[in-house]
Amino acid sequence: MQTAQRNSLRLLQWMMAASVALPLALFIFASTVSYVSIHETADREIERTLDVAHEHALKVFETIDRSLSEIAEIIRGIPDEGIRSREAALHQRLKQLDLRRERPRARQQPGVAAARHRLFRPRLFQGACR
Repeated sequence: MQTAQRNSLRLLQWMMAASVALPLALFIFASTVSYVSIHETADREIERTLDVAHEHALKVFETIDRSLSEIAEIIRGIPDEGIRSREAALHQRLKQLDLRRERPRARQQPGVAAARHRLFRPRLFQGACR
């Protein structure tokens, strides 16, 4: 009888240990999977943002290069004194270059604010908050 009680107590102790260890192991496993998933998502977002920033920088440098080339073409062969004497006319021509440059245009209707975020799809809000 004594051995049967010891065996049943030992079994109960193992069951108590398992009732703590198994949920703990499951929690650790789920936390690790979540951690890895979040880091992979963050890395993808960083890569996308880096690609967008790179493309924007290229466009900015292309615009600067094009502007400098056009300015160099406009003043080619004109000495410094000629540039100073024709300052007003050159200023107007350079101003026309600025006006011809492509500018981004908003696609929104007046009075409508678009909520944009990389995690949300664009939604339109009209009027006051409810």
